[in-house]
Amino acid sequence: MRTVRLAALAALVGLSSMIGSAHYSAANAGGLGWLSNKPYVECLKGINFLAGWNNGHPQSKADEAAAYERGRHYCNKQYGYE
Repeated sequence: MRTVRLAALAALVGLSSMIGSAHYSAANAGGLGWLSNKPYVECLKGINFLAGWNNGHPQSKADEAAAYERGRHYCNKQYGYE
């Protein structure tokens, strides 16, 4: 019985701390103002397209993800988001 109460208390503490920190999450930190920056959005679209190809040959998913990250950082640097 004691174990059940301890588990319930731990679940309650975990749930309340998760709910209490919800408004500090990274998803809420940034706005959508970057969507109005058309050259930046076009840069991201181009990177998204090019990340899947390596000299005309498809890349593996890991290589594609790494290429996308490099391209995203490039766009962020070019347009002042980094």
